[in-house]
Amino acid sequence: MISHLFKLMWKRKKSNFLIILEIFLSCFILFLLIAFIGYRYNNYSEPLGFSYDNIISLEISPEESSADSLKGVVNKVVARLKSMPEIQDVTLSKNAIPFKYGSTHEVELTVGPVSEKVFQWDADDKFKDVMGLNILEGRWFKTQDNGLRAKSIVVNKAFQEKFFANGSAIDQKIEINKEPYVVVGLVDFYRKNLNDEIKPGFFLRYNAEDTTSTTGDILIRSKSGDVFALEEKLSRELNSVINPNEWKVNISSLSAYKEADLNENFSTVALNFIVYGFLIINIAMGLFGVLWNNINLRKSELGLRRAIGATSMQIYKQILGEVFVLTTFGVIPAFVLMIQFPLLNFLGFTPNVYITAIAVAIPIIYVFTTFCALYPSSQAAKIQPANALHEE
Repeated sequence: MISHLFKLMWKRKKSNFLIILEIFLSCFILFLLIAFIGYRYNNYSEPLGFSYDNIISLEISPEESSADSLKGVVNKVVARLKSMPEIQDVTLSKNAIPFKYGSTHEVELTVGPVSEKVFQWDADDKFKDVMGLNILEGRWFKTQDNGLRAKSIVVNKAFQEKFFANGSAIDQKIEINKEPYVVVGLVDFYRKNLNDEIKPGFFLRYNAEDTTSTTGDILIRSKSGDVFALEEKLSRELNSVINPNEWKVNISSLSAYKEADLNENFSTVALNFIVYGFLIINIAMGLFGVLWNNINLRKSELGLRRAIGATSMQIYKQILGEVFVLTTFGVIPAFVLMIQFPLLNFLGFTPNVYITAIAVAIPIIYVFTTFCALYPSSQAAKIQPANALHEE
């Protein structure tokens, strides 16, 4: 029966081309949607590597009319912050504020035969304690790192696995932008944004006394946990330290940044779901219409089958079987196209995301086409031989 249906549908491939094309497009679009959602979910479920509770971000940037230096203003602000009893600790960083897009810095790094773009985060000696980073090996930055010929860096576990897969990264000397660096510590994870993959990255020591590097990014850990009250007090305190007409100050908790990041990710997923869902619904309506039209065109054929002894259930199974075969004809080229994504890494997702999307999309398409064929098949099964032959 199945082989007969395959031969029958193959002979009718030209007349069924539109159905096959719609099934192909449905399968491929569904694959992309599932892969995108899977990629976002995998990233969201990965550990961040830090604690964002009770932390406030303070960003200072100069207006065009400002005459004071950023470093001088930041030093005055930090001194005032450290004198406030509500604050547990303060740290300076650059390109490292979590849940903030547009502040990522990447460098091209080559170690031996391995070359890769890696994240660079600048952080001072207090960053580990304020953010609650987990040191796996070695140590964090300290004042003894001042004046060393090779600058100290702390790498994440993904960095060690990428460049030093056969051993420890601690005490390894590397060159970045033709300058010598030495790895002094290893942390497990650090992801700035919820949508970031766990990629190789390193922390470079930020020295507040170094005049060649400046930053206005300050992270503050609150003692009490009442970050909203502290935000209001910070706003009042800073007005007495810096001129608000010359300096822009942005104060926000990392929890608020995370919520905004989460909402942005959810909006992106929802928008893609709506767009892809709309396309799939349109394809479903088209598929339903084509099947309905085909059955109407084949009334005489189906009526003749009933006249020579075929039961309603046999007609019903025949139509569903034909749809199953047509679905297979559409799924095969879709599968050939989909399997190229993990082989050639088109979108940059992990292979598991692609494989899962393929494994989920194909069964859904079979269920989807079967559902679209249920009503037309039931109508075909109700065709009476006399009526069909009379209409013909």
